[in-house]
Amino acid sequence: VYADLGTEEQLKEITQNIASDYTTPIKVRNLIFDDLASLKDTAVYSYEIEAKNRIQEIAGMKIFKIQWSDLIPSLEEFSLESRKYPLELWMYFPEDITEETITITLPEGRKILETPEDILLECANAVYSLKYDLSTPGILRVHRKLILKTEIVTPQEYDSFKNFIHALSEADNKSYGI
Repeated sequence: VYADLGTEEQLKEITQNIASDYTTPIKVRNLIFDDLASLKDTAVYSYEIEAKNRIQEIAGMKIFKIQWSDLIPSLEEFSLESRKYPLELWMYFPEDITEETITITLPEGRKILETPEDILLECANAVYSLKYDLSTPGILRVHRKLILKTEIVTPQEYDSFKNFIHALSEADNKSYGI
């Protein structure tokens, strides 16, 4: 999608795509694509986002959520009690491996209230992890990875996969206090 666009058009296109996930104004800067010309099966890119009004105040505490760029499908898709037929994962997850690192610069003088624990979830069909790095003062780095191990979820695996997706959603939507 981005290979044949000029630098300004790439920035405009990605800004529109990212902005649709936010309810507050954003600004995208420093967009860098790694080798779009070779048509490898992996796309690597990075950018910075300045997002306004992402921190909410509740009872004197400030909280925020991380806005992941690759969202999981709606939980409604995995709400059935059971399935009679296999679930084809390509319909919900277009990539076999999704990996994202978000670096958050905390407001000056603020720190994370409670250091989050790393998360590892696994079922027969997928592995999900969240790893937190607070080694630099004022910076929170969160690395998120989802690996699909199978292309199909059998009816027998569905209950375990459904529980996996619900736990993944809970991890993705966690709030952080500063």
